[in-house]
Amino acid sequence: MNKLILASLLSVASLAAYSQTANPGETVTVPGHALRIDAPTHVRYMNQDEFYPYKATYTLANGQELTLTARGSKMFAEVDELGKHQIVATGAHSFTALDQQLQMTINLEPNDNVTGELLMVVPESSISDGTVIPARTVSLAVR
Repeated sequence: MNKLILASLLSVASLAAYSQTANPGETVTVPGHALRIDAPTHVRYMNQDEFYPYKATYTLANGQELTLTARGSKMFAEVDELGKHQIVATGAHSFTALDQQLQMTINLEPNDNVTGELLMVVPESSISDGTVIPARTVSLAVR
């Protein structure tokens, strides 16, 4: 009886090992979470009094600074003086740039604590050896 159980276990183990081996030339693609900034489909009207608490400069996880300002009824976001982007509110705590270069969530918490996330398109750049780094979207924590 023990030999029968042992033979059954060995055959199951060999099937499991065989199913885990990959044939040469076969690849498996596992998609990751794609960072992308979609055009705002729903714009939430936010008056100056509602936007006022968000008007500030926030330090990002990489040391850059995100500044939110307003001019009249228009709201703007800028990262490290790299150019202002007009933003619209897409939720109670979320904003998206009309040019789809920035998207952010800013949670204003008690005791002046701020948390959130910024998605930002980093433009194409080239390094000294001529290698071109394509444009990419990065995610940064707001602190």
